[in-house]
Amino acid sequence: MSFKSSPPTTLYKILTVSEHEELQLKNLAFEPYWRGTSLDHTDGFIHLSNAKQAPIVADRFYQDQPEIVLLKIPYTLLQDSVKFELPCPPGASPEERLKLKEAESKEVENGESELFPHLYGELDLSAESLEWEIVNRTETGFKESMSRLKW
Repeated sequence: MSFKSSPPTTLYKILTVSEHEELQLKNLAFEPYWRGTSLDHTDGFIHLSNAKQAPIVADRFYQDQPEIVLLKIPYTLLQDSVKFELPCPPGASPEERLKLKEAESKEVENGESELFPHLYGELDLSAESLEWEIVNRTETGFKESMSRLKW
């Protein structure tokens, strides 16, 4: 993937509090590699966001949550396993995915797309460079709270 500007320094995984608690229940010392949430399993990759996308994704898909957990991941940990692709609707069929791939090629060529990072592989949760941040939803959503974070 070539970038018009420099690649992101950090990528983000948004989790619900219950998804985060489920992770904490696992003994990460014995099982540090994580393949994502149930949605990630269904779609075949771990959904990630960049700093610009994360507040939008949080407000769009987690509006029913009073708080979320934001996992900050250095891009250098993932760069060999991340593909930047068009967003894929949850549970999209293989035919829908193929159509998205075709549209993606055209949009990338024209510079019109907003590509999302998708991790194809496991995430090593034992990496010391990972950071966890709890973000509270305000009356207007997560954007306000997230705007105060150090990206």
